[in-house]
Amino acid sequence: VLNRVAFTSELVLAVGDFAVIAADGKSGKAAWEFHVPAADPTPLLSSFTFAGNRLVARLGESSLIALDLG
Repeated sequence: VLNRVAFTSELVLAVGDFAVIAADGKSGKAAWEFHVPAADPTPLLSSFTFAGNRLVARLGESSLIALDLG
């Protein structure tokens, strides 16, 4: 389930507990996707924030990820 939306100057980002999907803001076509790798238990993505040209999020309780938006 993708339950949050964010915008950059070029992308529309749909984010959820297990995935981030980026679409081109002009054409609407998917640009890229990130899915949390399967694990037991599967860690959740949370606490999203922008840092420069990156989307940073917590992955589970003790990890961070940064997705390059450029």
